[in-house]
Amino acid sequence: ILLDIEFNPYKPMEIVVVGVGIIAILEISNTLLVVKERHCHSESEVISCLTHVYNCYGDSIESDILTGNSEGDISLLICGKYVKVREKAHVGVINCLKIAELFQYMVVLITGGEDCFIRIWNTKMKMLLSINLKNNLFFGGDLTQMADSSSFSPQSIDIYHCFSDSK
Repeated sequence: ILLDIEFNPYKPMEIVVVGVGIIAILEISNTLLVVKERHCHSESEVISCLTHVYNCYGDSIESDILTGNSEGDISLLICGKYVKVREKAHVGVINCLKIAELFQYMVVLITGGEDCFIRIWNTKMKMLLSINLKNNLFFGGDLTQMADSSSFSPQSIDIYHCFSDSK
């Protein structure tokens, strides 16, 4: 079962898929998808989401893959090795991950979980902010009173910010 898919923006012929016990890097070759790299894990590890992390070295760009799983862990696929970088970042499934550069001075990882929290992490995986969506007045008050508040959790994250250079 595949749960997330993402194109590599720096390698347009490369696709990464994650799911039950697997991370696979596929390459589009003519009209075929060819498995370029495959990392199998136990079937009890459900990798639920992914995002790419980019590093520039001179003229070259290296791409690694951050993942979230059903246990609430954040892991990194780097140089062919799969490493857990933050255990229990959420209680339960991590639904979405997003790398963002905030106001041209700070890179953060933003995660959304089935626990109804959005969390913001620095690059050393220290939590900077945790927002409980059910109890946040920004979203219109106490959502715990909803008939089925258990189904209120982030499913995707998009980041928008305005920057004004006043002179």
